[in-house]
Amino acid sequence: MMTLATIDLPSAAVGALLGAALQLLLITGDRFIASWRGEFRGTWYQILPPWRNQPERIDRLTVRQRGQRIRVSVKRLGPHSETKRRWKMTGYVHGNVLVAVFYTTTPKEDSSSYGVLTLHRDTQIKESSVWRGTYNRPDTEPLDVIRQGCATNRPIVWQRKSPDNHNYAHEG
Repeated sequence: MMTLATIDLPSAAVGALLGAALQLLLITGDRFIASWRGEFRGTWYQILPPWRNQPERIDRLTVRQRGQRIRVSVKRLGPHSETKRRWKMTGYVHGNVLVAVFYTTTPKEDSSSYGVLTLHRDTQIKESSVWRGTYNRPDTEPLDVIRQGCATNRPIVWQRKSPDNHNYAHEG
């Protein structure tokens, strides 16, 4: 029978520390693996339909998701004259809504390219993940327009499939 006098306290302390470290490692590992399982993780395509005098623009998105937060790297694929442009985004997903802030990482190409976007899941499309919404760039609006809450919203589509295979921005 073991008594208190026979317990080696240094060994017990080492065991307790190892147990705590193992528990911390398991919790951290679970969170890390969970960050891989998000719906948005991976490659997406962003389509900006023709707007006023601008042609359709297509971007490739590399998305990391951890819980409801997303981080996005954006690379312009077309038109060819804009392929040097890049952005970063950070956002939040809640159910069928995504809200994000974007900003340029290539200021020589367009130093004022920043703004916000809001997307909603398109539940009518069953064969692929498609999100539709709008974005706006406050730098293109006078301050009075922004104060009145009348900033111009421009259409935007995120889709999982390559637009070379199917462009959902031309539907719906």
